[in-house]
Amino acid sequence: MFQDIPKNCRYTYGRVSSQSQQENSSLESQKQEFIKQGISEKNIRIEIGSTVDIISERSIFYNLVDHELKENNLLPVIKINRCSRNTLEFLKLQEKLFNKGVTFISLDLPYSNDMAINKLIAEVKHLKENKKLANTPIAKITGRRPNITTKILKQVLNYVPYNPLVKQKSPNDSK
Repeated sequence: MFQDIPKNCRYTYGRVSSQSQQENSSLESQKQEFIKQGISEKNIRIEIGSTVDIISERSIFYNLVDHELKENNLLPVIKINRCSRNTLEFLKLQEKLFNKGVTFISLDLPYSNDMAINKLIAEVKHLKENKKLANTPIAKITGRRPNITTKILKQVLNYVPYNPLVKQKSPNDSK
């Protein structure tokens, strides 16, 4: 998928929460992964700041999203939480990027050539992991039918629903 997007249209954002994380090479490892993914070093944006802050309070990320990114650009991130841990802020970000025609990809998630599918996958994962929501509330928030969000959770994100009536296999069980 990255091959379809010219290198000058690929941007990315790396972030750590504190100076100590910067010093332990977390930013450098993010940067190296972006370069490995074909992102030009001049298009890598790096910031130290909390994702608890609203996006407009993180000047580098805000400038990237509001001013630099254009239609048909690509914005991959290492993980969704590099952008936001706040559900409302994350959903606003997703909507803004989608409306601008920017492809947003989290490298820790499966992705597709269809921007709407990428958006939905990222939203479902964010709601499941950060809010610990079950399928029905996720379906309501995303505006999708529960069978669609169930399919994403099971087939795309490999979540296995807990069912107390089914004995869970342990690693020691023989085949």
